[in-house]
Amino acid sequence: MSDPSVFVEVQQPTGNSSRMPITPLPFTIGRQPDNALVLRDSRVSRRHSQIVLDGEDYLVEDLASSHGTFVNGGKTSRTLLTPGDVIEFGVPNSYRVVFGRGPILTAAVPSEGATSLSKLRSLLEVARSMAHSLSAPEVLSAIVESALSITGCERGFLLLYDQDDLRLEVGRHRNGQTLGVDSLGIATLALRHALDTRHDLLSFTVGPHVAAVPLIRVRSGSINSTRAITAAKDTVGLLYLLEDSGVEADMSRGNRELLETLALEASTVLENARLLEQERAKQRLDEELAIARKIQADLLPKSLPANGWFRASGWTLPSLAVGGDYYDVAHGHQDQWTLVMADVSGKGVSAALLAALLQGAFLQARPGGDHIASWFSRLNRFLLDRTGGEKYATVFYAAVHGTGFVEWVNAGHCAPMVLRVGGHVELLGPSGMPVGMLEEAEHGLESIHLQPGEKIVIYSDGLSEARNPAGEFYDTVRLKQFLKDNSQHPADQLSMLLRAEAMRFMDGLHQQDDVTVLVIEYAGTTPAPQ
Repeated sequence: MSDPSVFVEVQQPTGNSSRMPITPLPFTIGRQPDNALVLRDSRVSRRHSQIVLDGEDYLVEDLASSHGTFVNGGKTSRTLLTPGDVIEFGVPNSYRVVFGRGPILTAAVPSEGATSLSKLRSLLEVARSMAHSLSAPEVLSAIVESALSITGCERGFLLLYDQDDLRLEVGRHRNGQTLGVDSLGIATLALRHALDTRHDLLSFTVGPHVAAVPLIRVRSGSINSTRAITAAKDTVGLLYLLEDSGVEADMSRGNRELLETLALEASTVLENARLLEQERAKQRLDEELAIARKIQADLLPKSLPANGWFRASGWTLPSLAVGGDYYDVAHGHQDQWTLVMADVSGKGVSAALLAALLQGAFLQARPGGDHIASWFSRLNRFLLDRTGGEKYATVFYAAVHGTGFVEWVNAGHCAPMVLRVGGHVELLGPSGMPVGMLEEAEHGLESIHLQPGEKIVIYSDGLSEARNPAGEFYDTVRLKQFLKDNSQHPADQLSMLLRAEAMRFMDGLHQQDDVTVLVIEYAGTTPAPQ
């Protein structure tokens, strides 16, 4: 059990000093706010050293600090303390702690007084904390301690708005002890009401033994520098100081200007912390989207058939990290391949999730014949039940048989282009509404017949609506002409030529939608001669 007559005298860099009992034990010393003695010096370790009781003896122990613990000038790891021993922390012009026994004064008296030099040193300590610490709580604690030094007050608090109340962020006694909200001596709700109803933006009067300065939101302005918002509703908190000795808090003009400077620094720290948290949140989101993009890319077919009677080649150029375009090809029966392309309304994560859902439905069913129309009806109902018509998808689906016979449904998708032998182009226009839009939507089953060497080019509207730097659309007229001019190429070459054409046209301009293309070719029952 600690002895109440054993104390330490804390000598601050500003020249002020105060005594405090060595309690609780172990009596930890360092920069971290939960220490028994908090030293607001960014060069001091977070948990620098501690005083422990061994029988009837008090010892100081170093806690693997960065700069070491010194007793009477000598570096130590563990030393027995006797009255008058001076403990230092390995850095110049920092705190000194003197071990002693005897009565503890109820009101500490500054050794030098709050001279202009000590006030300047207080501000320099804040500046040093801001320069060397990435922790907002540490800098805010340094601001409170500097405010105590400037005004000569005994207790200091920094409170922040928390909905309709004030939340204690920092509470500090002049001797370095951490204080809780019960040490305020006034209800936080009463403080909040007085702060909200004040008449002067930068002034806040509570009583003769109180020094109080509002914290005003500071934002980055677009005009040259940081600016403070001149409205009481933009107050973010309060710097609140109390003097218990009965002497009025020193709020002379110079001191008030210094306190307002500290309040501005506190507001700047808070705004920087908010911006930093926003940046970290953005980084986390970017990382999650990168993972989602990789998963979505992995869901696309790894390889497409390049030999045999059915051949395919596809690609996508995403606009955002994730998008709503999806295509796939699957081998059904021995003489049948199925293919699908879908474009979910909207962009981003929600569209990507629905695109993945459509992929699952396609891979599970892969219908042919009369089952195609019923599959579309079930898919339409499934989406409508879950999205209420707020999300829908255009879908082109086809089943290609080894004879060249093709059954297809176009649910509101861009009309695929059929490249006939000789360069003629046919369009496979919509045969029904997009899925997930209307309850009673019908999706008509259509068919065509392909000759060996003929192809179908399926694409999303991101291609036809792509823009170049001059603001022109690529449009279907340009696409149709390009396909006519290059219809002689096999599917894989035509696909890559179309990709190069799209990138050339866009010329590096960021697009508002994904660009997706799938080219399929019917080569006949025997491979065409090379």
